[in-house]
Amino acid sequence: MLYIANAFSLSMLKKPDATLRCREVEIEEIKDLLNICRWSSCVGHKDLAQILSNMLGVQISTNRSNITLERWDRLVVAQYIGPRLPEGAKDLPQDANITFHMVEVAYYPPQLA
Repeated sequence: MLYIANAFSLSMLKKPDATLRCREVEIEEIKDLLNICRWSSCVGHKDLAQILSNMLGVQISTNRSNITLERWDRLVVAQYIGPRLPEGAKDLPQDANITFHMVEVAYYPPQLA
């Protein structure tokens, strides 16, 4: 499963013996994945979800749910960098940007970790 979120937390991991791979990705790769993969939003910030919808060309819903990443799940983290978003923002403020990071999860038996 592919998830899109505005943060990553270790509490998203099913168990502690996980191997994570994290890499920065370009927006075009995210757009492609959202068009071909089954995905779910867990973006907890309403205005950021709207901005991401505009940037990515798909409806990113606000969803403050807890998720548990299973083996081989991927999490796209949209990392907002900038001043606090003004209420009702639909676009990024002038001095802000978003970087996208792909977190990929693998679980291994303890003897292989």
